[in-house]
Amino acid sequence: MVYLLMVGLIIKHLLFGEYGAFDRFLEFLVVAMILYDLIHNACKERREKQRQQFLEDKTQLILGLINNGRAILSNIPTQAHQGAIDDSASPIVQWMSNVDSWMSETQKFLDDLSAKVSTAFTHFFITTPHNSNITLPNGTSMYVSSWQVVSKYEMLASRLANLDKIMGNPGAYF
Repeated sequence: MVYLLMVGLIIKHLLFGEYGAFDRFLEFLVVAMILYDLIHNACKERREKQRQQFLEDKTQLILGLINNGRAILSNIPTQAHQGAIDDSASPIVQWMSNVDSWMSETQKFLDDLSAKVSTAFTHFFITTPHNSNITLPNGTSMYVSSWQVVSKYEMLASRLANLDKIMGNPGAYF
């Protein structure tokens, strides 16, 4: 509104010849600065909107990956239904294959987004030493006879926690 008032006054003065040549030059300079400011602000707002939309799109895709990972995490076969670790048809081997598949799919997706998000995803920190008990998402503890299963479970839980951290501040990673 202020800009319109200023431009209107400048046009009035220019049309009625109240200024000399130098004054007219200054008025044109002021109009040019006003136009530059308007265009600059419009472009900046447009870039911010595009950035926000980009972040929303990527976070929705990552949220889908998180949901898939949590489903795999919560569907670990119970001890009675695990089967042998050396039997490729056993439920626990199938579950470990699902974990590997999810991690590679997610890693590939994140590699395409940015190196920073990919590195943040692969960061692995073991919070507890390997033992035969794992704590399930519902809070119960389950005995697992194989260290490979415990390792896969901890890695999956760690990668999901990393994705949660990324979702907490997506602008820092993309």
